[in-house]
Amino acid sequence: MKMYYIYTDGSAILNKSAGYGFVILNDQQKIVYQGYGKITALPLTNQHAEVLAVYFALQKIHELLGENLMNTDIMVYSDSMFTVNTMIEWGPKRKNWTGKAYSQYFIPMLNWVSVQGKTNFQHIFGHSGITYNELADKLAKQGRNS
Repeated sequence: MKMYYIYTDGSAILNKSAGYGFVILNDQQKIVYQGYGKITALPLTNQHAEVLAVYFALQKIHELLGENLMNTDIMVYSDSMFTVNTMIEWGPKRKNWTGKAYSQYFIPMLNWVSVQGKTNFQHIFGHSGITYNELADKLAKQGRNS
């Protein structure tokens, strides 16, 4: 089974600008894709940016791998405890998402991870010298400032 690693990050200046960034690596630890973007939908917060970083990273890996996704394990690293906890603890147990924060992103993400190989999420500390997390941070700031 193939393995991919995703590092994500969000960046925001509250109510002024926000962006996301992510890096996708293959099992040889080589970058296969890196992306970033500006967030224009409210709220322009760091939490929103962190959620969207994971959302767009998972969307991109689905585009890149297509049907091969079924035979792929994915490890997603995020410095957002909210996003990690929602994906591994709260989200899979929730029956009703009506009115819940960021449900328009979490519902598709939970569906995506249910139809592929094995997807794990791990919290990492931001700004702690982890190479690809630092790159995701740089990309998120680039998105925020674009």
